[in-house]
Amino acid sequence: MSRLIDDLRRELPHRPRVVAPDYADLWRLHAIKIQRLLTTGDPLIAVINGVAIYYFETNDQEFWDLGRSSDFPNLIPPRPLCWFEYRMPSKIVSWIEGESHDVTKLCPDGSVGILVAKLDRDRQKGEDIPPNCRTILWCEVFVNYGPGRGIQGPHASIFIALDDNGEVIGNPSLQCFFDKDDRKREEAVQHLLVYIHPALLALSWIPEHLPEEQMEIAL
Repeated sequence: MSRLIDDLRRELPHRPRVVAPDYADLWRLHAIKIQRLLTTGDPLIAVINGVAIYYFETNDQEFWDLGRSSDFPNLIPPRPLCWFEYRMPSKIVSWIEGESHDVTKLCPDGSVGILVAKLDRDRQKGEDIPPNCRTILWCEVFVNYGPGRGIQGPHASIFIALDDNGEVIGNPSLQCFFDKDDRKREEAVQHLLVYIHPALLALSWIPEHLPEEQMEIAL
C-alpha cells in the first residue's frame, strides 16, 4: 500500500463534507497550496502507526487535554514542516465505554494524514495571538476513507499557540470553509480534532535533535 503523502502528491484530494458548497472555490485554492507544500516543502515524514495504536487501542485514557503538559509535553517540531500519517485503528479502548470492536469495518484500509508547519510568532499577524506565544503550529488534516470515498481534505486550518517550553496556550483556533452560524459543520470539525492527537503525541516522542539528512522516521 502506498503512503498517503505519496497519493496526495500525485492527485488533489476530494472536497470534504465539512466544506460548504459556497466555499468550494476557496477550498480548492487552499488544497492546491497544501499539495504544493507537500510536494516542494521537503517535510519530515513520520509514519506513526505505533503511536496511533498506543493512543486508540492500548491506552484507555478517556480525556486528552492539549493544555496539560503531562499529556502533550513539548510540541515544538524538529523541522519547519512535518508530515504524520497512520492507519485507522482496528479498535478504540475507553476507560468509560470499554472496548469498541470492528472499527475497521467502518473504514477498511483507512488512514489519516496531518501536515504540521512550525510558524514563528514574530512573523504572524493576528489580534488573538497570546502575548506569551513563541511558536504557532499550523495543522491540516486529511483522511483516506478507502474505495468509494477516497481521500478527503484539507478539512480546516488548525492553529495552536505554544509558549517557550512548547506547551499549548489556550484553545486551538480554526479557520473553516463554512459560515460562522453553520453549527452542524462546526461540530463535525470539532470531532476531527481528535485525529491530530496522535500526531501531536508523536511530536513529544520525536528526538529534539535529528540528523539533518534524516527525512523519515517511524514511531
